[in-house]
Amino acid sequence: MVLYGDTILIPDPILPWIEADREEERFRHILFIQQILGILHLKPLVDADLPYPAVVVFPSFEKTLEIRDSTTQDMLKAGISSFFSYYFNLAFSSIKEILVFLRREPSVFLKVLEKNSLFIAPGQTKATSIKEAIVEYRKEVHEWRSVEYLRKFDALSEAEQVWIGISDWHYHQLWA
Repeated sequence: MVLYGDTILIPDPILPWIEADREEERFRHILFIQQILGILHLKPLVDADLPYPAVVVFPSFEKTLEIRDSTTQDMLKAGISSFFSYYFNLAFSSIKEILVFLRREPSVFLKVLEKNSLFIAPGQTKATSIKEAIVEYRKEVHEWRSVEYLRKFDALSEAEQVWIGISDWHYHQLWA
């Protein structure tokens, strides 16, 4: 596909590791280096003698926008609310309403996710049972997240843990 495009635009995979502390990550520096190595795979395209640039890596400022920009935050919240409203056939108008629902009806929450294959554990290629997916997700979290993060994560219910797995950037709302 790359050969058919004029110029491929790629959001910078390194900047998100610089613009935010990412304290929840246990191996911040390793993950940062992995992103650098990943972008280096594009070097042959950059070095190619072409009449136009094959690749342009641009800063997206995604973490800065997630943290500081109210418009971005509102759009993310609206997107997540719409997503869950669609699959649960309910009108969630806010993240808080989803959290109230999943705490009040954790088994229903998990059942709907399983029925629609909405939670696939990291490293898996297809949906398994929700119980298997939770076990695999917990293994992944315990391998990659900081001790402080794990202390808080392990105190959550399965439904709350799955919520974090689906909408990771909102994990802090559970602990507020």
